Amino acid sequence: MGPTSPTGATVTVWKAVDAILRARRMLVSFPGGGNHVRKSIQCGNPWRAGAILGKPRLLRSASGLLEPLEPRQLLSATYYVDAGSGGATLDGASWNSAFHDLQTALSKAVSGDEVFVARGTYKPTSGANRSASFKVPAGVIIHGGYAGSAFPAAPGSRNFIDYATILSGDIGAAGIATDNSYSVVNITTGTLDGLTITAGNGTNSPSTCGGGATFFGAVTVANCTFTSNTSTNGGAIDVIPPFSAETISSCRFVSNSASAFGGAVNCQSGDLELADCVFVENKALVGGAVAATTLDGTRCTFTRNRALG
Repeated sequence: MGPTSPTGATVTVWKAVDAILRARRMLVSFPGGGNHVRKSIQCGNPWRAGAILGKPRLLRSASGLLEPLEPRQLLSATYYVDAGSGGATLDGASWNSAFHDLQTALSKAVSGDEVFVARGTYKPTSGANRSASFKVPAGVIIHGGYAGSAFPAAPGSRNFIDYATILSGDIGAAGIATDNSYSVVNITTGTLDGLTITAGNGTNSPSTCGGGATFFGAVTVANCTFTSNTSTNGGAIDVIPPFSAETISSCRFVSNSASAFGGAVNCQSGDLELADCVFVENKALVGGAVAATTLDGTRCTFTRNRALG
């Protein structure tokens, strides 16, 4: 038996729900200048109005014709992180109210969101759990290298060197590599831009990982520095199967090491595209700088990297 036509009161209720959703789509401004709005999230199935309240039913008018709710897109969120921010409210909505901890922003971000991180050193944990890492949600974009509270007149000023955003695995005893995070960053899909990733040590990790970062899918990396990371495979970056395509541009890999494959980058399960990158003094048993099955390299420089096998 097919669905029956709802009463006029029911139709009125659903139209009221639609009006509320329309209004919420317009009310997107927040104090402090933050753009905390979302995109690329479909809200409501146009042919199942009841899905809004978790009740899959067709909405019919008195004439028996379907009255679909319009699918609508909400804009993406932007979160700010600054270890030195001193605002009274730390909600991540602006530089003045930036989160102190990158992990807080990552816990809120969803696909399509962007996270802007000011200068400073950020660690995956304040404790000594070596499995702790910055787990980037799929589709999230992280930008580093901003002045933040160091330049109050223009906190959005950007310089990767002067305002270095450092993601460090040097947890536990400072300067002791054997208790560092196994992998500083874990990411499935998304973008890393303008970060310095250092001091990851995946050599004795219970699972395969890159010391600096572990990729579980297609990732874009730009304007980053990977230095002093080590692991069994992929001292700086290890790409984990299945097949994926990685794009790395304008990055520096300095003094990373692996006991097996890829002192800087190990990518033996997909396509690796490198452009305008610099590799200096990386080492591994095989592939002192890079170990890859499919490599497309453009305008890259390799200096004093060593394959020890």
